Amino acid sequence: MSDDSEELEERQVRDRIADRLTRAFSSVPKPAPPLTVGGSALADDVEDVLAGKDADALTADDARELRGDLRLLTRPALRYYLPALLRVVLLGEPYVDGLDEFTFNLLVPPEKPEQLRGFEEQLNLDAAQRAAIGAYVAWYSQGESFLPGRDRALAYWRT
Repeated sequence: MSDDSEELEERQVRDRIADRLTRAFSSVPKPAPPLTVGGSALADDVEDVLAGKDADALTADDARELRGDLRLLTRPALRYYLPALLRVVLLGEPYVDGLDEFTFNLLVPPEKPEQLRGFEEQLNLDAAQRAAIGAYVAWYSQGESFLPGRDRALAYWRT
């Protein structure tokens, strides 16, 4: 198999996962402000980046600004914007350094079973959304065999 055909096949896989995320989350409503919790300067920065922005309008520059502060998003904001951020990772043009790691870390379930309920409530996913996220986690994990929490994430999202 040539490098070009492998690259084309990888692009098609990424496009299918991105489309699956779009379809699965298409009915998620845009959240009302505030979009963050905590009321810190970092939260204010996130609010400024997202101010009135539709998920489909997120740019690579927006993702670069948000990547380290995703845990500040409210539950509705995370559920609304996360698929768009995952699509930025999947489509990768331009590449946003660290966005893949930060989003993956959000998808790694906690080690302690008593914290799992809060993790699940944070995203509040239906079956199609869970399957779309699972496809992303499986894809991302293939290329990153030494990710912290990789096995836990794969096991969680496969169920």
